[in-house]
Amino acid sequence: MFVCDGEGKLKHKPLNRPLENYDVLSGDFFVCGLGKNDFTSLTDKQFRRYEKLFRDPELFLQTPIGIMPMKCTPDQYKRLMQERNAANREER
Repeated sequence: MFVCDGEGKLKHKPLNRPLENYDVLSGDFFVCGLGKNDFTSLTDKQFRRYEKLFRDPELFLQTPIGIMPMKCTPDQYKRLMQERNAANREER
């Protein structure tokens, strides 16, 4: 199960991860197991799968046909977010 802020896009949080081919998570999230009545821990196998899947950040590029995700290094992501925040401050 993915747990996230359901209003992340409305709050203009940064795009984070694509969900299949139909949506994108915005802002922070976490992955957990789902028991009968509550969240549960992931199995070791599940943990390894999601750790590998989400290890590197992703950038989202605007293209003529829509948004395209692209894996990047943590340094590239940090630099882009700093540039984006600086540009947003200048617009205000």
